[in-house]
Amino acid sequence: MGIEYSKKRYKQVRKKKAAIIPKAGPVKVTKADGTVEIQPVDPKAVRKTIKKGQNKAHKLKVDSKPIPKGRPRMTRYGRVFTPATTLNAEAIIAQAWNGPKYEGLVEVDCMFTPEGTTVTVTPVDGTQSKLRGDIDNYVKLLMDGLNGVAWLDDKQVIVVRAEKR
Repeated sequence: MGIEYSKKRYKQVRKKKAAIIPKAGPVKVTKADGTVEIQPVDPKAVRKTIKKGQNKAHKLKVDSKPIPKGRPRMTRYGRVFTPATTLNAEAIIAQAWNGPKYEGLVEVDCMFTPEGTTVTVTPVDGTQSKLRGDIDNYVKLLMDGLNGVAWLDDKQVIVVRAEKR
């Protein structure tokens, strides 16, 4: 069978591996035409990317009409899946990113227009929040709670600035 580690030894091995190679494995990319491609990731290239732009802002322009994330769907057999249009849109954005992989806290500014999406990612000095959830999930809950109460439909909201402390 497999190798059995004590909890202490397991943590030591994980720390050592994490220090040697950043988390990077093959990336599954779904292109706009629907084809799927597996791209290998070189750990040395990831290290260079991480080091080259840690303290600079990086701007990204995606020249395709923004698509809202689709809700998960369920087959009649109980299998849950994400709609193909959502997967394709996420893959287009991931493929367009050519900036560094930031390790610390970052600030994200987004601008959605009919012509495309502009995203600016800037590193931020500060301390990690004590809240555990993703900020987009907090915003989503707030928006859904105010939907029909503070406004007729959340489509009316055009600017959201969110911060987590």
